[in-house]
Amino acid sequence: AAATTTASHAAAAPGSKGRARVASEEIDEEMAGVWRQLRLQVRLDVDDAGDAYVIQGYVPGLRNEHIKVQLSSDGSSLTVAGTRFPTARETTAMIRQLQREGVEGVEALMRIGAGRFGTFSQQFRLPSNADRERISADYNNNILRVLVPKRQQPRAPVFSSPPTQRLPFGQPRGAMGGGGLGGFPGARPRNMFEDRDFWW
Repeated sequence: AAATTTASHAAAAPGSKGRARVASEEIDEEMAGVWRQLRLQVRLDVDDAGDAYVIQGYVPGLRNEHIKVQLSSDGSSLTVAGTRFPTARETTAMIRQLQREGVEGVEALMRIGAGRFGTFSQQFRLPSNADRERISADYNNNILRVLVPKRQQPRAPVFSSPPTQRLPFGQPRGAMGGGGLGGFPGARPRNMFEDRDFWW
């Protein structure tokens, strides 16, 4: 498991496996505060997966307890943050490098660890259809992934109506297959007058 140690503690017994094992299990809050001062450059991309928005990026060396996903008080934005601390082995390697260079001190240690360790934080504005109640995050194989599901929109009811039937009024005479009045099928009644019976 990753842990942070003080420079003096990690270098106290470089040849002692027992003491190094104890150091790897301890977290030094003073050095943790030092590493939090560094800014770690992390790229988080946003993709539209259809039913959800996915925020993800490659961030090696994190621990779950050092990752924070926080929704703003008004629910308009989401903050994804985390801190990568050096392990006891990484701290020891940096101290030995400083010893070879003939330098010491916390500032020199931070100079070596810059770009590899530190804190990152990015804020994302959430769209109106984001389901804020179902946001989740996971960290596997050095990939930090935040899932923002989309809220399901209610579908409007679809009403069906029978097809409109065209009335035969106004059809040309005989259009319906007969010579009836007004375009209605059927024979013309006897003694009915026609246009020729009138003078215009």
